[in-house]
This record gives sequence, C-alpha cells and structure tokens, in this order.
Amino acid sequence: MFKKANLIIFLIPLFIACSSEPETKIPGEPITISLRKSNMPPSVKLSEMIGSIRLVALETKPGCYFGRVMQIDQIKDKIFIMDYDRKQGILVFDKYGKHLYNIGNPGKGPGEYTTLVGFSFSIDHKHIYLAAADQKKVSKYTLDGQLIGDIKFKDFYNDIQFLGDQDYVMVNRKNHYFRLGNLDTGEFIDTIKWSTGLMSLGSRLLYRSSEGHYLYSAPYLDTVFSISQDAVYPKYCFDFGPNTCTASEQMNFMKNNSYPYPPGKLFLEEPFLEIGDIFYFSITRELKPGRYGKVSVGLNNITNELFQINEDDVLFSRTYSALCTTYQSELVSVLNPAYAIDKVDQILNNDEFDYPDGFKDKIKQMDIEDNPLLIFFTFR
Repeated sequence: MFKKANLIIFLIPLFIACSSEPETKIPGEPITISLRKSNMPPSVKLSEMIGSIRLVALETKPGCYFGRVMQIDQIKDKIFIMDYDRKQGILVFDKYGKHLYNIGNPGKGPGEYTTLVGFSFSIDHKHIYLAAADQKKVSKYTLDGQLIGDIKFKDFYNDIQFLGDQDYVMVNRKNHYFRLGNLDTGEFIDTIKWSTGLMSLGSRLLYRSSEGHYLYSAPYLDTVFSISQDAVYPKYCFDFGPNTCTASEQMNFMKNNSYPYPPGKLFLEEPFLEIGDIFYFSITRELKPGRYGKVSVGLNNITNELFQINEDDVLFSRTYSALCTTYQSELVSVLNPAYAIDKVDQILNNDEFDYPDGFKDKIKQMDIEDNPLLIFFTFR
C-alpha cells in the first residue's frame, strides 16, 4: 500500500550557503560538495580504481542491430538494452551477448509505443515496464516478453522506477519534480514543486543508489535528491561559488542560444551513481576558452575526499562511460567498434588493466559493422 512520503522539501542550495568541504551526512541533511573551476580536485587514474572487468560482444544480425545505447541493465543472465532509435523495442541478450528476443514494438495498440523513453523492473524482477510517456502509460511484460497489459496515467512523464511492489516514483513534466504513486490504488502525490533549473528530458533520469533508493537532479538545480517510499530529500548539495550558473544566466543562455555555455561556469551532469562508498557524478567545465568538456568526479563518502577520475586508458576514452550501475552491481560502458578498430594496437598493448582470458581476442575479432561492445566493470 502506498504511504504518503515524509517530504523534506527544503532546497538547500537555493537558500543556504554551502561549506567549502564535503560534510558528514546527518539523516535528512545533505552532504555539501564544493567545487571551483580554479581548484578542481586531484586526479586518480581509472586503471587504479577498477577491480574486475569483462567485455560482452553483442551478436549482430537483423532485428538486433543498433548504433548507440540509451539505457542498459542486467537481470541475472539477461541483458536489456534500449537503443537510440527505439524502433526495435527493448533488445534482450544473454550474458554472453547472444540475441534472444525483443520486447515491445512501435505503434498505438496494446503493449505498443509511439515514444519509448525508458524501461524499469518490478521489485521482484519478474516483470519489465516499458515507459510510453507520450501515451501516458506503461506496458507491463514478463521478462520473457509476454504482454501482461497497459497501465494508464493521467499525465505525461519522463521516467518511472519502482520503490515497492506497486509503489513508483515518476519524473513529472508538469509543476513538480516528482510524483509518488501506487499502480493498484491509482493514488499519488506530487512533491518538490518546480522552482528553478530545467526539467530534464530524455531516457534514464532516475539512478539507483547504494541504499536501494533512487537519485535524481534537474539541470542547473545543483542538488541531487534521494527518493524512497518514505522520503524525498536533498542528499547531495553542490556549491560552485562564483562558478555557479544563476537562474537569470541560464534563462538568458536558453533565450539567446549562446552555445555552448556561459564562460567560467560549472554544470552538474548525469549520471549520478553510488558504487559502494563512492558517489560518482559528472561536471561540465571550460577546458580552455570557448571549449567545454565533461569530467567524471568521485566523492568517497567515508573519507570525504573528492577526486577526478582520469579515464586514462584508450579503452575508456571514447566510451559512453559509466552509463549506470546494473542489478549485478557493475558499472557499464559502451565501446564503439569503429573507434576500437582504429585504436586496436593501443588497446592490446595496454598493461594498465588485468584483462580476463579471451578479452583481447574479442577486440581483435571486431568488425566495423558490429554492434557496440559492452564493458562491465567494478571498482576496487
């Protein structure tokens, strides 16, 4: 049964000054992360952080060929992928990369979608929900691809994930950031009224935390929320000081389309991942005048130390690094075949990583027309 959440709805970065160092988390009180363009944290090599690594070469054939991954997860021995075009439903592979089947099709009938924005799983991992946001519904399937039925909502939304048996959190496109509700009863409440930032659009917006909750932030909001059945509260507060992009600057930027970004600013970016004691996030910053790039940053929640993650290895330098953490507690990156073929000698001769048996053989056998390769890895 859906319980009305205990909503801690003070927006720390908007009303309270942040301190200069990460603070020990007190329940209900956010951890403050302070970053400045002139004093970014020290770098740590990714190769020094990675514990295990495995490569999955996905089968390439009609019906499962794609170019870019938008969302990915793994439940037991099955890998679920939503590709960029979203015309093939959810592609399902076994853990070795063999294509098994697809779930869902474009259309307007039962179980079909006009716009697929993502997918999620039931808490018991027996069902998958396809998010057809523009049709105000989710389509419920078994993991084997059998349609159970469509579940309708009153409003459009962007992403939906499950917090309990029937309890869900939805990123709402209307006047609030979140909607918490129950599929059985149809009851819901909207919470955290929209006040600043931009409403996020796209696919994966809600990221599982190490506590089994979900993490979310809207662009320019500079707050990452933790969402559970019982509470929605700001877990991480970002203080960018003079490098903060104010609401007026952001609106002027949008109005005048002054690409790429106002100079000298720092921008909080997805993904928001918690892996053990590490909180992993991204910052877009000015690398040199007029040129911006994304850097990965980690916070050790035990020592309160901040560090940049230097994706030093050629294997990771052109991947969509750390898209998410899977239910197997692994991070996932995606390797483009054309890039891997171009850099094959550098990859094969790299001694930074302890590659498992057969890893280099898979790299050697790649063809430019192949599906992307998946890199699953863990931190030490």
